[in-house]
Amino acid sequence: MDGLDATTRCRAYRVVVWTGRKPAQKTEAEPPMALSLNQAAKSYHVAKTTVQTALKNGEISADKNDKGQWLIEPAEMDRWISSRPTNQSETTPENRNGTPEKTSKTSELELELAVLRERLTSTEAALRREREIVQDVTAQRDDLTAVVKEQASTMRLLTDQRDQQAEEPPAPAPEPWFKLGGLRLGGKAKAARG
Repeated sequence: MDGLDATTRCRAYRVVVWTGRKPAQKTEAEPPMALSLNQAAKSYHVAKTTVQTALKNGEISADKNDKGQWLIEPAEMDRWISSRPTNQSETTPENRNGTPEKTSKTSELELELAVLRERLTSTEAALRREREIVQDVTAQRDDLTAVVKEQASTMRLLTDQRDQQAEEPPAPAPEPWFKLGGLRLGGKAKAARG
């Protein structure tokens, strides 16, 4: 492949990559290699259905082979790609390694994602602290409830004893059966005297 120009070498490289076979070396210029529908979609980072729609609408001119498969010239794909507005969701610019480059929108979304993750982490930490506080307060409440119940039962015991003592008057001293002047006969003797 040393005697070939850059375009022919590039096409030969494509043949090796796509087919796995080395092309036959020709000294005269080869016609541009046509791409299948799948190859065109992959090499230009466009959805296969988008290329099919463009073919049906006449935006891309192409021929069909004996099997009925589309054969699209790379120059035609270049013309179509350059004429259509770029859609960020469908095509992604790539760097030399073949990995998508970060666009400003991607960078903004990654920054927003990092901020949201940080907020989520801090919110989860705050929620954990709140749950610990609730558990501590619940434990303290339960302890205080037990103390209050114990004191209430003690107060009931004390109150019951005081109430019983207040309700029972002291036993009266027995009245003597007789007084200095005679026997006491109860209420009749007083009435007779009086």
